[in-house]
Amino acid sequence: MTNTDQSPDFLKWKHLGNGPGGFDHYGLVLHQLGYPIERNYRPNSPGWIDPLGEGEPLHDAYLELPGAFGVSTTDPQIGDILIFRMELSSPALHSGILVHPGVFYHAPFGRSPVRTRLVPWWQRRLAFAIRSNIGISHAAA
Repeated sequence: MTNTDQSPDFLKWKHLGNGPGGFDHYGLVLHQLGYPIERNYRPNSPGWIDPLGEGEPLHDAYLELPGAFGVSTTDPQIGDILIFRMELSSPALHSGILVHPGVFYHAPFGRSPVRTRLVPWWQRRLAFAIRSNIGISHAAA
């Protein structure tokens, strides 16, 4: 497996970011966990992030999902939502879902979803893990 092998289940998903009719990493995770996707909710839209850089809006958005709760980042389980800080001093604004031990799916900006190893670079940026009692719809495929 390379660092960015694509899964056949994810080939149907096209990254459209926050443009009309599209979703980013957040929508991908919601879809894979079986949550309904509200078309008017854009977690990375302008104004969504606190202008002072305070707070963790993506973390808070995931915790608002029915059945979601925070867990330790030291031992994430298959199906856990992983939330990353792309810049170590910034809010955590990127997410994926753990689908195999040490492997997660995510939608990098402007790219189709990929399967990526949870290598030290990603581990250093892992800020939060969220578990849902809803279950995984397609994530472990």
